[in-house]
Amino acid sequence: MTTGDLRLIRDEALRGDLVSYAARVDGVVVGNRFYAQQAFGDVGRLVRAFPFMRGVFAGDEARVRDEARRFQFARLRGDADAMATLFSIQAANSNRLHQMRELRRATQRLRRALEAQHAGAEPGARHDSALVTPK
Repeated sequence: MTTGDLRLIRDEALRGDLVSYAARVDGVVVGNRFYAQQAFGDVGRLVRAFPFMRGVFAGDEARVRDEARRFQFARLRGDADAMATLFSIQAANSNRLHQMRELRRATQRLRRALEAQHAGAEPGARHDSALVTPK
């Protein structure tokens, strides 16, 4: 799109679909950053709720395993900070998965449109096989 080569696509609807798809991909990228920030933006809150997580951020797997073995998980049942942290992670992940599923459906629709365009092209016309691959 940045090269202006979209004008080479004669089918106006397909051109619009490509532009719309690119905008959707950009939106998913921005959304995923937002959801990651929502879930893990306050690392201090995560570590306060789950102290053994300090080692995860330091890359110390042995320390994480050792602290997790000793951690009293039962105390988390009544811990509002832990519940809020887990809810943030769960909500962010749910939102991210929803966006990714929607993107997959949009990708499938665009692929079908591109394949239909490819199938209806003039005989002997050059096709970009990397763009339209058989199933």
